[in-house]
Amino acid sequence: ANDRSGGNEGEDAFGNNDEALNEKALKVIRRVQDKLTGTDFHSPEEEFVGEPLDVQEQVQRLIVQATSSENLCQLFIGWCAFW
Repeated sequence: ANDRSGGNEGEDAFGNNDEALNEKALKVIRRVQDKLTGTDFHSPEEEFVGEPLDVQEQVQRLIVQATSSENLCQLFIGWCAFW
């Protein structure tokens, strides 16, 4: 059966599967939730997150990430971060 988009049921006009989009959306929401609760600094493989970081520790880790040579070397040149 076709849906309003003219494709197969469960797909949008671009052929994206609704379930895959919902799964991606849930992952993004969980990531934002982790950032807001101080539990963002665990590896994706870890199921148990542990204790949330306090504000000072979370800020310190963000500063370390923001000034990391490994992260800075991957900057998109079009952002002109050097200006």
